Amino acid sequence: MRGNQSPRALALLLLLAASPLRSQTPACDPLSQPQCFAWQTFAQVGANPGPATAIAGWENWPSFGNVFTAAGPQCAVAADGTPPPPKVFITSRETLPEHARKGIHIAAPTDLATAQDTEIRYSVLACQEIASSGIWRQADAKQPSGLDAVFNDASKAKNSAFSLKVDPGLVVVKAKWRNAGAACDSTQFRCYWDRTNWWQLIAFHIASRALPNWFWATWEHVSLAKSDPYLLNDPFGSQNGAVKALLTTAKMDPVWLNYRLIGTQVSYLKPDNTPYILANSSIEPGGGRPDSCMTCHARAAYGPNVTTLAFDDENGKGYVGTPCKSWYWTGNTLVRAQTDFLWTALDSMLGGLARPACSN
Repeated sequence: MRGNQSPRALALLLLLAASPLRSQTPACDPLSQPQCFAWQTFAQVGANPGPATAIAGWENWPSFGNVFTAAGPQCAVAADGTPPPPKVFITSRETLPEHARKGIHIAAPTDLATAQDTEIRYSVLACQEIASSGIWRQADAKQPSGLDAVFNDASKAKNSAFSLKVDPGLVVVKAKWRNAGAACDSTQFRCYWDRTNWWQLIAFHIASRALPNWFWATWEHVSLAKSDPYLLNDPFGSQNGAVKALLTTAKMDPVWLNYRLIGTQVSYLKPDNTPYILANSSIEPGGGRPDSCMTCHARAAYGPNVTTLAFDDENGKGYVGTPCKSWYWTGNTLVRAQTDFLWTALDSMLGGLARPACSN
């Protein structure tokens, strides 16, 4: 059996896949068996208590609009068997920059004039941790905003990073959907009907707080993954019997076997000290340029008197490798505090225009 899976480990991962995602540790180690860990997490977040053709578990999680709201995060999920509310898509920066730059989210996909769009979902544990952190809070007469509080605390501690707790049950899913119009082949794509149009799921990221810098994995539909320049070797891949067993036990629709694991990331640098590259050409702006999930999200940082860091450099290339001290500090003065890799915690949400030169 591939992936160094013992019968005991396989039994454990099947048991976990069948259970609601809370604070569970998948059987595979994220550092030494990243592909196996990615698929186990995939099965956990997709686990569904209903029939195999029902929604995936993560589709019922709190969305961006539930978590980052002035009223505070709403972390409850619909009861088993209850239809979830309409999807909340976040307008793509590439198509409507004036909205995305302001972090405006659209209430329903029927409001969109775009051909593709994105939804972001948080596990209940992730939502609860964000709620406890207060980073979502807006300023009022009695207290500063959550972001200002994060910055003030980091400045006092002389530490640029704000962190949620390390727990594999703390997961964020970012999914990219494509407007399919009047029809969607549910044997080939994960489909969603918004009462006007069908939408096809074409790609998704899964980020797990299993590691201090998160564990990153990204999938793409097989029709697109074949030509993705960042498609990596996946020895534990979707044609492996263990993966099929995972999805069956998790009561996930067999259509999920049409999605390919593009790659995983657990560090900024490879063992040879070269930058780790991980991108998804269906999700990243620029269509698959050299990029790093971890480095990009490390640039999610807030400062009260400075511009948000940009996604890309002056030449339109993504940032890779170890983060630069100058992104957060000017000399010994903190100018930006990291928001634990969460772009969604920022008002701008999708990056700004600041590109300070790299220095350490």
